[in-house]
Amino acid sequence: MICRDLGLVEQVQGAAAALQARVEVTREPEQLRRSWRGARAVFVGADSASWVAGLGLPPRSGVHLVGRRAEDVMSWSVPLEATVVVLPDQIGFVSAILDQRDSEVGGRLVRIVGASGGLGASTLAAGLAQTAARSGPSALVELARAGGGLDILMGLEREAGWRWDELVGATGHLDDLAPRLPRLGGMALVSTGRHGREPGAEAAVTVLKSLLRGHQTVVVDGGRDDLANGDPWTQARTLLVVGADVRGVLAARVLVEERGWVDLEVVVRRGPGRSLPVDEVAGALSLPVVGVVGHHSGLPRALEQGAPPATSVPRFARQCRRILDGLAA
Repeated sequence: MICRDLGLVEQVQGAAAALQARVEVTREPEQLRRSWRGARAVFVGADSASWVAGLGLPPRSGVHLVGRRAEDVMSWSVPLEATVVVLPDQIGFVSAILDQRDSEVGGRLVRIVGASGGLGASTLAAGLAQTAARSGPSALVELARAGGGLDILMGLEREAGWRWDELVGATGHLDDLAPRLPRLGGMALVSTGRHGREPGAEAAVTVLKSLLRGHQTVVVDGGRDDLANGDPWTQARTLLVVGADVRGVLAARVLVEERGWVDLEVVVRRGPGRSLPVDEVAGALSLPVVGVVGHHSGLPRALEQGAPPATSVPRFARQCRRILDGLAA
């Protein structure tokens, strides 16, 4: 930890002591350079952010800016590629970062983002999670703003279990969530609840880490950039669903440039009015294509009836399988 504020240091060290973890505090440049790459996490106080940024250290994940007010540290989040932790309000987030039980999360995290509306990004997320469950336990997590409830799309709205309404305050280390969630075969689901409470970054990270420990594949539906920062998001595969038409490609280019996204992969959405060749879509965006999803006339009716998409339309399930195989390759 690099910080002069003894109050902040004591809060982080207190969280570490409860987990029997050790926090090394330094202000020596050479000592910091030696520890920079190997440390599991780095905490930088608001009073030391400019000093650390000026050292020209190589980029790394797992850097966290700590301060008493968000505005004190927010301006250094981008230069240091760091998450922002406001203390003492988010001390549970510090505990989650330091918890050694979260150091290895074996599951694969896949994030689905639609370049524009009407492309079926949520349906694709559901189909991928459902298809992945045939090879091992999977989970589907709804993180889209104002999501209508993926439990409805999957026909699970009457199933008992926790939604985000119950999990929005999750912090620290969560044991296996699967027994408390609605399920469809080998797939667990965390969806928006009827009260529509949306999780913050701390709750999202806590829930995702729990799911990744017990599931081979975790699929996230949603493009909320306010959540997708730091561990475990650094290991996520982000798939951008792009319509195979000129307007769809232009919308995708604008979105990628505005949000500064990197390391994206594309799923091309074809159908009536979307007939651009796949290689032209890939070339226009300078991004690799990992799969193609076509138009399925029976899919909207199946979804209206609450039938899970990968069960109702075998051809759609095969396309989901090819996407998952491409990610594994």
